[in-house]
Formats: sequence, structure tokens, C-alpha cells
Amino acid sequence: MNKLFLRLTSIDSFVLSMLIGVGSMYVFECGYYYFRNDIKKWLEKLEDNLGG
Repeated sequence: MNKLFLRLTSIDSFVLSMLIGVGSMYVFECGYYYFRNDIKKWLEKLEDNLGG
């Protein structure tokens, strides 16, 4: 019984980490899609500051 429970919890934690990874990727994609212009401007500003 304990072995079965341990196996189930390990599977659950694996699935949970997979879901968290996929979810964070999805959030990052959405954020990049909506804020890519702002990110581009910010990167250009950063490059200007570093370059000169």
C-alpha cells in the first residue's frame, strides 16, 4: 500500500511539475506576444545605454 501511494505521489508531483512548466511557458508566450513592442523598446534603450 505504501509503495503504491509513493508511486502515485511521485507521478502526481511529476505531472504537477509538467503542468507548472507548460503553464509558465504559456504565460511567457502570452506576455511576450502582448508586450513584445515594449520589450523591444526597452532592449533598444538598454543597448543605447550600454553602447554609449
